[in-house]
Amino acid sequence: MASGPFTMLRVTPLYAAILALYNIKLIIAIIRQRMAHQVSLGDGTAQFLIEYFDSKAADAEAALPIEQAPFASKYWSVMVAVRQHGNFIENVPLILILGALAELAEIMPAAALHAFLGAFTAGRLFHAEFGLNRQFGLGIGRNIGMITTFAAYLGIAGTMFVRWFIAL
Repeated sequence: MASGPFTMLRVTPLYAAILALYNIKLIIAIIRQRMAHQVSLGDGTAQFLIEYFDSKAADAEAALPIEQAPFASKYWSVMVAVRQHGNFIENVPLILILGALAELAEIMPAAALHAFLGAFTAGRLFHAEFGLNRQFGLGIGRNIGMITTFAAYLGIAGTMFVRWFIAL
């Protein structure tokens, strides 16, 4: 058996590293959006509501519906950045744990694990960059991201589950 780094895990660390670097990109995007729109916490909802109700109190007759408030769009980019990161963080840890466990238990060929983790990684990029970044977060990348996420979960966890029953 070979010695040195990555003797037990040869596949999962690659995707963990790629996903960690992309996570940094998402964090930087949140910081930039928060700084640009002077949002100190969260996605700007609190500031938006304060501005909306202040404008309504100032001129109740001229008040627009909340979604048409002229300052509403400035918080959209902050919210998108926060949700891109949130969705990423909601999914990445579990898939990396599943990948590492599948690798350690040797339940599937390395090529299959590469396929599942590679598809998941590409899907997360599509979800954020070509899904949530589009108008109203409705880009096709969102569908691609969720399909690849479900496929990776089902592929790795499903194989692990079946192999566990076979081993009984």
